[in-house]
Amino acid sequence: MMGLILAFVLLFLVDCSGNKEVKPEALKALEVEDEGFLSTFGPIVIKDDEDVLSFKVFYYTQQPEKGKLIIFRPADNIVLDEKSNSSFHKFIIRPVNELTVFQILSFEEVVNKKIVKITLPHSTPYKFAVFGGFMENEEKFKSVCSNIGNNLPVFVIHTGNMVKKPRNLTMWTEFFKVCEDFFVNSVFLPVLTENEITNDLVREFFNFEKEYYMSKYSGLRVFVLNTDLDFKKGSKQYRWFEENLKKAGTMDWKVVVLLESPFSSVNNEKIKLINTELLPLFESYKVNLVLNGGRKGYERYVKNNVTYVRTSCGELIREIAKDNSFLLKRENDENFIIIEVLKKRLLGKVYNWKNEMIDEFQIIE
Repeated sequence: MMGLILAFVLLFLVDCSGNKEVKPEALKALEVEDEGFLSTFGPIVIKDDEDVLSFKVFYYTQQPEKGKLIIFRPADNIVLDEKSNSSFHKFIIRPVNELTVFQILSFEEVVNKKIVKITLPHSTPYKFAVFGGFMENEEKFKSVCSNIGNNLPVFVIHTGNMVKKPRNLTMWTEFFKVCEDFFVNSVFLPVLTENEITNDLVREFFNFEKEYYMSKYSGLRVFVLNTDLDFKKGSKQYRWFEENLKKAGTMDWKVVVLLESPFSSVNNEKIKLINTELLPLFESYKVNLVLNGGRKGYERYVKNNVTYVRTSCGELIREIAKDNSFLLKRENDENFIIIEVLKKRLLGKVYNWKNEMIDEFQIIE
């Protein structure tokens, strides 16, 4: 239903040093296409800073209030307070050693005293998880999120299309609440699609500096690209990607995430362009793993020592376009991946929504 307007105030971004002078508040209005509303949810942690070690924390309260966050440390605690009342709460915090533990204080019971434990490992081994798509089947999607949370991954990658209608507030509330099983222990790294990057509401949720970004971990770099933006040779995104691939060198594992893949058994108009523009970069700079979503199901390809994996929940694969010699595995079911990062190997285990393993693979340095 057109005409539903949600007005909200942007909050001060707060540094864990206690310095609250970051950005002034600004009033914005959002037009929502579908009838719906946001309920209290969060907190959600993202990490998109390429150079400085920091986490961004976001949560939402139905009733405006001054946000408060406590970071627990061995010697003392840091208390961060917002200056103004709002429903959208954002903080920037810096890690406390390998394990950062913080708590939200709120008048809303859903988030009050909720404790979040985020690990930033200094060395291998550690795990991360991958899934994608929107909640088409509630039972299966909830099971996927719960099973991901049980594995305690350091971070969780979402390969795109988080909700079916990005301007529907209720769908976002449902998505965030279902994902709570891993939000309390994991950083969230989503691919942003065109429908999401043009949505002011989504930009306020995640507060990314760019529509594409990189996240660093011990011995590994994750490049999250946006194939809904220009990625042709010479474009801003292409130059950024190549420059950061060069900086990565050969010491770290290189993982690329994007909505579409160079290989798929389903017709897609962007496949040819990705093959032309991005595939040479993957191979030249020795990218180890390319993850993508875009369609429901699971597929794994290997070409020229690069592993390509599609994982996504959502609509069924209705048309099989073609097979090729690079396809090693295909499963048509809701799924997720747990990847263990070792110094010399990446070990991937793929599960369906029932937590039954349907594939496994390893990538050797």
